[in-house]
Amino acid sequence: MQSPRLVVEVLSPSTEKTDRTEKLQVYQACPTIAEIVLVSQFAPYVEIWRRDEEDEATWRYVHYEAGEEVEFASLDVRLSMQDVYRQVNFDEPLLEE
Repeated sequence: MQSPRLVVEVLSPSTEKTDRTEKLQVYQACPTIAEIVLVSQFAPYVEIWRRDEEDEATWRYVHYEAGEEVEFASLDVRLSMQDVYRQVNFDEPLLEE
């Protein structure tokens, strides 16, 4: 894909710092990307950095928790947090990385 609109990163302990700093800056510099989604693997928590439609240099931050509906504005899609985390059991131990 040459013109991505949405990027999704599932955060892990080994990559979270890079995902939140270096990669976030690279994604924000890409002119076609409208949303950057960071998904927690440890709890129902989704963060979205959304490019401002009127000022492309400005990014807005929003987060979603259990029971809420996640809006992916760049795709005109809404998903419940239950659907985002379908078949994820937070009580199961994670495999080692």
